[in-house]
Amino acid sequence: MQQVFLDWKRPALPAAAEYLFQCSAAAGMADLSNLVVVVPGGRAGRRLGEILLQNSSQSGKAYFPPTITTVGNLPEMLYQPRLAFASPIVQQLAWARVLRETSKRDLEKLVKEPPVTKDDSRWVELAAMLQRQHRELAGDGFDFSDVLRIGKEMETFDEAERWTILAAIQRRYLDLLDRLQVWDRQTARLRAIEFNECRSDRDIVLLATADLNRVTRQMLDQIGSKVTSLVVAPESMRASFDEHGCLDVEAWQSEWLTLDDDQIVLANNASEQAEAILDSIADFDGRFATNEITIGVPDESIIPHIENTMREAELNPRWGPGSSLEKSRPIRFLRSVVDYLNEQNFENLAELLRNPDVGRWVRGKHDNPNKLLVKLDRFQRDHLPNSANNFTAKLDRHAVPTHAAKLIADLLAPLHGEQRSAAKWANKIVEVLSTLFGSSQVDLEDVAQRTTLAAVDATRDALAALQQLPAELDEPVSASTVILMAVSQTRSLLSSKAAEADSIELLGWLELPLDDAPAKIITSFNEGFVPSSIDSDLFLPNS
Repeated sequence: MQQVFLDWKRPALPAAAEYLFQCSAAAGMADLSNLVVVVPGGRAGRRLGEILLQNSSQSGKAYFPPTITTVGNLPEMLYQPRLAFASPIVQQLAWARVLRETSKRDLEKLVKEPPVTKDDSRWVELAAMLQRQHRELAGDGFDFSDVLRIGKEMETFDEAERWTILAAIQRRYLDLLDRLQVWDRQTARLRAIEFNECRSDRDIVLLATADLNRVTRQMLDQIGSKVTSLVVAPESMRASFDEHGCLDVEAWQSEWLTLDDDQIVLANNASEQAEAILDSIADFDGRFATNEITIGVPDESIIPHIENTMREAELNPRWGPGSSLEKSRPIRFLRSVVDYLNEQNFENLAELLRNPDVGRWVRGKHDNPNKLLVKLDRFQRDHLPNSANNFTAKLDRHAVPTHAAKLIADLLAPLHGEQRSAAKWANKIVEVLSTLFGSSQVDLEDVAQRTTLAAVDATRDALAALQQLPAELDEPVSASTVILMAVSQTRSLLSSKAAEADSIELLGWLELPLDDAPAKIITSFNEGFVPSSIDSDLFLPNS
């Protein structure tokens, strides 16, 4: 494996682009088509592609671009899977199946109050937790039995019984996927390493990939002669990086970051940090255009404060990764629906009626949702009903709660009925979504509306995947369980605002090293955010 050091005195992406063009020097052309360039994140990849295209235009040479990918997508380019991969939803349902088949005694060793009924939505949540733990451990080449084996070597390890149970559940999960003739992606990577199956017919160039997991390193080792690591540091710091171009953690313990006092601004809270950003931009005194300024935000919780303050100052902030679909209107509505279907009480009924999209639908029925809520609140104060069912079954003389419950029953009518397969529920859920969001005109220039559209599309995609489930996993369940399955698949998805000429980029900590803007303002430069702390896992031992 070759290493090339790109001195950090200049931005990494232009330096990397220059190196790539030098490697492809040929008469009249710049042919990079035999290269796979691996970057830490998607934004860096897009920017590198832009710089390469600009350089080729200036050179006048015919340009054949490389394949640019991220670290997370690299492994599947290095081996040939023997079977189709199980989709995330199939993996989750497989975990849920083997969990339901686990004895109550064993489950109580994992969680304090395990689900009891077959249709309890907590099976999906517990399955997602194990799915995530399996993925994280597999990234470092471990399975649950490895945790048990290594844990027994620790004097303080007292969770052998728990990890014995988890290892057995994991084996049953993999056996189930084998019966379905699909592969678990993480396990497939481990098998490719075990059987020395990693290959590449193209050269791999790693760019500033300073934190590769163990599995990716092992895969690259099997094709070492075709790998070049571009390290963004001076040659004099070679000893501070390992053979893969990753940080040698011990070597960096003695490094000291030198900051001048005039580079540090003290701020007590998010609002003060936002004001300090405006002051710093003003101090630039027009030396940088807005698209030459980047604001680093290691603590994402302060982004709303920064965005609001900047907009009030007539600046145009853009949070590069985008907003989470989890907070979008369709996902919030679906979670409220799950709560109401699982427990039809006054609180959940009122929560649905307060939803702005439900309110819009109610107005379409010639009702006033605000007046209805006022009357409902008054009714609750006077009568304290226990459940929405009481409104219609026991308190028929009270028109307001009966009418409110009937409105929601009409809206959710497709979701009532006996348990049925996820595939059959999927169309019913899409029908309800279409009732609220299907007829709305969407302004794609509006961030909130674009996020709403992205959330509806993502949920429909997840529901479409449920319609393709293997028969063995498509068991009769309730509508609320299927909604949770679909919503869980959108949890990590983001919807970003399109870049504009006057945008000022807000970036997370991991995107900053490869950002080539000449001016940067870093917020939350505090321990706990730089570096960020990692939450302990429910199952992993603490040491």
